[in-house]
Amino acid sequence: MTKKEIMNRYAEVLNEKKVEFEADKVEKSKKISKKEAEFYGECFLDLIKDTLASGEDVKLVGYFNLEILGKEQRVGRNPQTGEEIAIPAHNVIKAKVGKIILDAIADLEVKPVKEKKKKGEDE
Repeated sequence: MTKKEIMNRYAEVLNEKKVEFEADKVEKSKKISKKEAEFYGECFLDLIKDTLASGEDVKLVGYFNLEILGKEQRVGRNPQTGEEIAIPAHNVIKAKVGKIILDAIADLEVKPVKEKKKKGEDE
């Protein structure tokens, strides 16, 4: 799903939730536009990005955890030439999916495993 598709779906979900939330009110306000939903979605994604950028982990219990891990400097090898190269210390993100997400996909048909292409193989 692309970012645009996610934001379009987000607009639909916001409008559905808004109707449920306002069900007891007599006068309903206008629907949320795709632009507004995109704005809200961007705010949410920026919040996650900014939280990670500040060095904090993001934990949405039941949905996912994003944890920052430091990797020490090490020596690697260029696979084409065999030359040793220095890989500087850097941060990576460890992602762990939560139970709510795992339960949501539990009943899906299992997709076939994609095989990795070998170098030089044609399609």
